[in-house]
Amino acid sequence: MSKITLPAARSLNRRERKALKAAGADPQFRPDGATIAELNDRIVEFISKEVYRIDGPEYDDVPYADFIALADKTYRLTYALTDDVKNS
Repeated sequence: MSKITLPAARSLNRRERKALKAAGADPQFRPDGATIAELNDRIVEFISKEVYRIDGPEYDDVPYADFIALADKTYRLTYALTDDVKNS
């Protein structure tokens, strides 16, 4: 089990959100026709490396699910999305 903990999620600022879109990593925009799996990989990598500066061998043993959860929470905070899915 990894002893490294990831930072708490936060909302992207305007500059970071623009960079996410420009990198082709924002799921709301798919100019190159990327699949959902490709977008998921892009957003996790972008948020990890460019926003939180998480990169390097010291993070190799951190479960990938933790990176996914951090990226998901960050994205939801950025777009003010709720965690609950409401049924109509």
